[in-house]
Amino acid sequence: MDIVKFEQSVRPCMAKGNKAAFHRWVEHNYVQEPGLTIGSSSGGQVSYVTALVEFETGQVEEVRPNDIVFRDFAVNRLFGEYIYGDEEHYEEFCKMLHDVAKKDDNLLSQ
Repeated sequence: MDIVKFEQSVRPCMAKGNKAAFHRWVEHNYVQEPGLTIGSSSGGQVSYVTALVEFETGQVEEVRPNDIVFRDFAVNRLFGEYIYGDEEHYEEFCKMLHDVAKKDDNLLSQ
């Protein structure tokens, strides 16, 4: 019998103001039944996305996407090069990212 290994990389992030590791996006879908009263929902498909994150304590939780700030500057470097396309603006972008990260770390250590 062959052993199958799954490798999954995680992204460092801040979730709800705490250090965490982002694992993946989770898509939720359900059918909303029509309401019975006048003016209520006509029903339909409801969809939304959450993020699966793991905190330093080992607790795993689903959080809203707007509760996450990614902290991996390697990905942000590619993002900065993609947006700005030149070295001068890219350096400004990196400085801004590092300043934000430093500010976040200072706030958490207080």
